[in-house]
Amino acid sequence: MIETMRQSIEHFRRMSAKIRKSHKWVPLELFMAADPVSGSEVWRNPWYDVRVVRHATGWIFDGGPWMRIGISSADGEPRHDWRVFQHIKNQIAGPEWWALELYPAESQLIDPSNYFLLWAAPLLPLGERLGRVLARPNNTVAPQRGWHPDDEPDEVRKGITNWPNKGL
Repeated sequence: MIETMRQSIEHFRRMSAKIRKSHKWVPLELFMAADPVSGSEVWRNPWYDVRVVRHATGWIFDGGPWMRIGISSADGEPRHDWRVFQHIKNQIAGPEWWALELYPAESQLIDPSNYFLLWAAPLLPLGERLGRVLARPNNTVAPQRGWHPDDEPDEVRKGITNWPNKGL
């Protein structure tokens, strides 16, 4: 059976109601300052280990600053949570830096561990520029969970969401 878009969205919203909320975010703490040889620094919280290498110049798009952020779960599990990775990017690089995660050609695959890499820079010449768009789980077009009450964005808490629902 082929679903209509409206049926599909309603299905996802029902799924969203069943998904557990995010756990409370615990900020990373600096565990190891930048190593003089590798330049790598290590940050940790109860769930994640984060290795950071900062570069003052050399970003492929404009030659400016950039950093590589390597993320693994503290228990070694293959945990990959977009909202958590956004928290990590914000804390390490700053809330107005952009980051991307690459999925390479199979011939260039490097997959030795449950370790995820973000490349971050002040600006990326790709992606959508819609401004800040948030939605509650009952107003999404794909499954989404709620926030921990302590981490819920102010505009969501106040009921001000700007997801363009497009009449669906």
